[in-house]
Amino acid sequence: MIYREKKYTLLAAISVVLMVLLLILNFVISFDLRLQTIANVTPYKSLDVIKYNNGELEARRYNFGKNYGLFTFVPERGDSIEFESLVVNSNKINSGDTLLTIYSDQLQHEIIKLEAELANTISELKVFETGEKPQLIEAARNKILLTEKIIERQLLQFNRADSLYKKKLISSDEYETYKYSLEQSKIQKTIYEEELLNLMTGSKKEYINFLNSKVMGLKDQLKSLRKRKSKHQLIAPFDGIVLQRFNSDTLFSVWDIDTLILRIPVKEKDKDNLQTGKEYNIKLNNGNMIVGKLLRAEREIKYIENTNVVFCSFSFCNIYHKYNPGAFYPAELILGKINLKEYLWRLFE
Repeated sequence: MIYREKKYTLLAAISVVLMVLLLILNFVISFDLRLQTIANVTPYKSLDVIKYNNGELEARRYNFGKNYGLFTFVPERGDSIEFESLVVNSNKINSGDTLLTIYSDQLQHEIIKLEAELANTISELKVFETGEKPQLIEAARNKILLTEKIIERQLLQFNRADSLYKKKLISSDEYETYKYSLEQSKIQKTIYEEELLNLMTGSKKEYINFLNSKVMGLKDQLKSLRKRKSKHQLIAPFDGIVLQRFNSDTLFSVWDIDTLILRIPVKEKDKDNLQTGKEYNIKLNNGNMIVGKLLRAEREIKYIENTNVVFCSFSFCNIYHKYNPGAFYPAELILGKINLKEYLWRLFE
């Protein structure tokens, strides 16, 4: 009996020692919490150029978590447009490069028309300063006659457009275009009539001043049209690579590959170990360790392989451009330290 009591006492003592030892080790020893998972690489910044069936072109820029329209071109009815892209698939582009240029026949026609009128006005000014009035008076009358014919044609077009607009067969934009063209021609006729009146009754000095004012006005109009033309160019807002698209409304995309996003599924129960804005070590399948900053843990829960997961997005610097958007990599996410108890619990879970 004495032998048995000693035996049980020894076992109890050993158990107590082991428990105390485990308790001490639980506070002293820590382990990395490592999650084995799959990471999807996506661009932090990207840009898509889209062409719709009505001819409209749109460029949309995507920054992580945000997207907005960067460029929109809507062709006017009856206008013939062409676009030219100087970028090549996988071609590296720099911020400030021209990605796309749009050519509008209607806008180009307006520019050429104004350039011709400006040249004629400058020539007329020079002639008037050294020449005689009769030739100029005849030229002014001819310009009025030509403008009247233009107004007659535009009036017919406007009346037809007005009838269609009242029947809701054309848009208000198209209706306003016809109305604007007619009003512009009427204003132009008034200017030519004032020119003729100045030629017939005004002094040479007054007419020279009038022509100088007209030259300045035409230059301002040309400046405005050329500014509109410059808006028909899409300029790269960041460095990146170009990807051509086929069998899609998207003509091409630009991806920034300097900073990338790792989209990683994390078990719902491990979400509390993550902190937005904090940096975490992530080991990819090639053995490289990268530092990823947690930008967002999505609220939506996905059910993958019988497990509830949330997708977390980490940004990282793509040094030497080792990684490509669209790729998937086996990854090991290190969330931090855990004690012995939690480690054993996870080990035998």
